Amino acid sequence: MLIKTIKISKKGQITIPKIIREKIGSNLISFVIEKDEIKIVSADKETYGKFRKYAKRYIPIKEAREIAWKNIKDE
Repeated sequence: MLIKTIKISKKGQITIPKIIREKIGSNLISFVIEKDEIKIVSADKETYGKFRKYAKRYIPIKEAREIAWKNIKDE
């Protein structure tokens, strides 16, 4: 059994240790909640692709920022 303790940043971010990333073998992960446990498991591309239907369209980050700033200014 391997146990690693990781600090959560103020933004809710974590850095997954290299040994765990290597064990997962993917850059796609899922969080699975079962009773009082949270598991991080490898998410295959088939599962990942299922979420594409919820995306309205791809927007480059630069364009998304411009839209966000415009909306903030309009308020």
